[in-house]
This record gives sequence, structure tokens and C-alpha cells, in this order.
Amino acid sequence: MELQRLLRTVNASRMSSIRAVVVGILKIINDPRSTARELVDIIETDPPLAARVLQLVNSAFCAPRQKIADLRQAVIFIGFEPLKELALSQTVCDLFQKPSEIAGYSREAVWRHCVTVAHFAKLIYRREYGLNGSQAYAAGLLHDIGIIVEDQFMHSQFAAALNGLGRHAHDLPAAETSILGYHHGAIGMTLAVDWGFPAELCQGIGYHHEPESAAPEFRQLAATICLANHCAHRIGETYCPPQAVDADDLARRMENLEISANAIDLIAPDVSQALSALAVKGIL
Repeated sequence: MELQRLLRTVNASRMSSIRAVVVGILKIINDPRSTARELVDIIETDPPLAARVLQLVNSAFCAPRQKIADLRQAVIFIGFEPLKELALSQTVCDLFQKPSEIAGYSREAVWRHCVTVAHFAKLIYRREYGLNGSQAYAAGLLHDIGIIVEDQFMHSQFAAALNGLGRHAHDLPAAETSILGYHHGAIGMTLAVDWGFPAELCQGIGYHHEPESAAPEFRQLAATICLANHCAHRIGETYCPPQAVDADDLARRMENLEISANAIDLIAPDVSQALSALAVKGIL
């Protein structure tokens, strides 16, 4: 299917229902002058999202002393930054809910993989670059949105690509391209551009397998998502049948970003701990 035709199909589907909320949250993440009040306003436009956020904030894991009855209290209790992540993740996770099993693949596994990449990317940005990491988190969470599009709207071709995978985790784009003429990164970027995502985020999604293709001013984010993607596969958070991670490619990605293997080894346990905490909360 031609990419623009695929885009029209997506925009005519229920998948586009999350568009306004995602774009609104991304604008807040991308604007350092944004306020908690703006975030609350956006969440409140989606009552089911607001209910899920409050349910999680009131869960046994968060354990507030008194019941939190509104989103303004939630901001005070858990903080502005965590609430941005929680709202975005709870919005995006709706895309991954429909059961789908192909050759060891499942949407649940894709969701775990995306959350893992998001946490790796955020911690790389914070510890290695001294940056906030919200943009990297968002890019990690959304980097494989093209996979869900393929699964939902080109299911048979996607199944053929999965069945044609080679030995390594990074072989999927080549398998997709051989069948479709493009891969999930291109689909994701086409959708992100159409939905009005920030340009840096669009390129982080589109070039997470080939960061050298990103515009120079956005290459750091694309390269970070690429590395975080490798790291997620390395700790077993993958949506494909068990695949080897190319050690030489991983080393090259770290070298390009001037990040040591020791730095990644220190980040990995914290990512695993974050995933365990999210599982307790019921987010994973």
C-alpha cells in the first residue's frame, strides 16, 4: 500500500482518536514554559484518560494517605514530570491493547519494548547529556508506532516480514522493505508529520534504525533511540522471536554517541527496576 493511502486509512480509523491528546501532551513536553495547569486541561478533555490517571495515582503502589480526587492534586502528589509521562503512556498504550499474535510477536510485547526504549532513552539523555529527557522518553514510547500500523492495516504482509526475519533484531526493516517497499520507521514518521509532532520527534521515530539519515540538528535524538532500541533487545524486551543483538553494531552506536559500555551497564538495572515498578502499577 502506498504510504499516503495508508495514512488516509489510519486517519479514517479509530486509531486517530488519540491524536489530539497525544499532540497536546507532546507540545507540553516540548515547551519548557508549559505549566501543570495546561497538562491538566488536556487530560480533562479525555475523561477515560483522566479516570485511569487518577486510578493509578490512588493505587496501592502510590499509596496516598488520602484519596486524590482531582488531577490538580495528582500533580502535587506525583509531580509535573511523572504526570507528563503517565498521561502520555496511558494515551499511547490504547494502541497496543488489541490481541495479535504472529510468529512470536504480540502487541503486548511491543508495548513492553517501547516502554523499555523510552526509559533507556530518557536515562541516556539525563546521565550522559545532562538534559531533561522528556523528549527522548516520548520518542522512545512512540518509535514503533509504525509496527502497530502494519499489524492493524497490513496484517498479512507484516506477518510475512516477521516470518522472513534473519538472525538479528535489526533485520526487521530489511524484511519489511523487501515486502512493502518501506519499513515501520518510515510509516511512523509519515504519521508523526501528518499529526503535527515536533520535527525532532518525527525524525527520532523515522530514523531510529538509521540515525545517520536524520537532519544534523536532530541526529542526537535519532541515534539515542537507535541505541536505546538495541539496549532493549539486549535485555530481552523484544517483540520478535528471540533475536541476537549484533555486538559490533551496538558498539558502533555507543561509539558514535561517545557513550561507554559501562554507562549502559549502569543504566540497564535502573530500567529493569522501572519496568518492575510499572508492572506493579498495572501499566505493563
